[in-house]
Amino acid sequence: MDLLVINVRGTVFKTKTATLAKAPADSPLANLDKSSEFFDSDSGEYFFDRNAEVFDTILDYFSTGRLHIPNSVCSERVREELSYWKIPESHLAKCCWKAFYQKDEDMEVLNRLLSNVPCVENKTDILSTDCCDSPYMIKTQEREQSIRDRTWKCLNNHRKGTLAKVWYAVLCFSIVVSTAIFIVQSIPMFRVDAPNTLPFPYNITSKPLLMYWYTMPHPVLMISDGILNFIFMVDWLLRLYSCPCKAEFIKGFLNILDLVAWVAIWNILWIEFYRDIFHFKGAFFVLFMIGTLYATRIFRVFRLMQHNCGVKILILSLKSSARELCILAITFACVSVIFAFLLYMSEFNSDSDIKFPNALTAIWWAIVTMTTVGCGDFYPTTPQGYFIGALCSITGILLIALPVAVTSSNFSDFYNFNKFRAKYQEALTREGREMPDHNKLDIGVPATAV
Repeated sequence: MDLLVINVRGTVFKTKTATLAKAPADSPLANLDKSSEFFDSDSGEYFFDRNAEVFDTILDYFSTGRLHIPNSVCSERVREELSYWKIPESHLAKCCWKAFYQKDEDMEVLNRLLSNVPCVENKTDILSTDCCDSPYMIKTQEREQSIRDRTWKCLNNHRKGTLAKVWYAVLCFSIVVSTAIFIVQSIPMFRVDAPNTLPFPYNITSKPLLMYWYTMPHPVLMISDGILNFIFMVDWLLRLYSCPCKAEFIKGFLNILDLVAWVAIWNILWIEFYRDIFHFKGAFFVLFMIGTLYATRIFRVFRLMQHNCGVKILILSLKSSARELCILAITFACVSVIFAFLLYMSEFNSDSDIKFPNALTAIWWAIVTMTTVGCGDFYPTTPQGYFIGALCSITGILLIALPVAVTSSNFSDFYNFNKFRAKYQEALTREGREMPDHNKLDIGVPATAV
């Protein structure tokens, strides 16, 4: 019997020459003889500095024609070994698909998590300055850069020090109080009669609209709103001054809302104190547009969640489930239209007072029924209508329940990996070093060597 002895990192394998004859032509196992670079003349063995566990599966593949992977070896490492031995990944047995490709999904989730919630702060994120030949100017720019860099970190990382924590607490308190002021301004008892107000120029009887036209917020609320708005303005200007990339800062969604909000608030406060100036035609539309921009202040509550890890994980979960949610939305829209027209036609000859006036109203009924809201403003009144309504309700429950498992599974994955990230961050903190780049080897071996 013609046998070959192969030593893989100290593990000795004996196999038939006929078995290795099935190896691909470009594999290191093809055409092994004493002139091969892998032959050790002292021991009479062929030596390979590779993973022994995976090599056992390679020999098993040559013998049986079925490629199975060991569960004790990372699938990424198995992929590297298959690439080295020139074994196509497509030959993997179906029973090993889950174990092999699950790691790819896990790494995708982990990489997405780390891109949004990194383990440590990127310490290379410094401000760029223009080059200058003058030593004095270089020192001045370096000093200014250092101030700006510290200001940026203080304003955007509330764990950076005592001052950062105090400023973050002030901002959170200001956002909460400012939102509360915006809410209580809509209550008549917190408003006073506005002086020198012209009669409402339009034939509109809306009580809230007339209240805002003839009254103004209590002066205490307006003064408090001005003080809080000054804090928001200073915070925005400081972040703009210290931002490493001002173009990206200006394009930020929350930054745009902040700018619009505090500019609109100053305009609204000025208008409330000087109402007698707005005695011209079209003043209502000007006030309406400024008031609409003024309402954007409510979006400041998102800044309370901006640095919350749990909220980031929830957003990542929703983004990961975007495909399933999009399919749900399309299916939901189609089914709601179908049930709406079925009910509209079934109730077409009904003489009830709760008759659907048009198909759009029927679509509204289908949406609130399928979402189990049930406003009760429109409902079926005939036996066939009851039957269609029951089918609509059951279908809505089933449609909404289907993607819940996918969304909750994605959230669970991100949540669990975030716990692993937190433990790894604790280890980095204890060792006092930055997060390594796992795409590079840190043992002095070139990446091409593997």
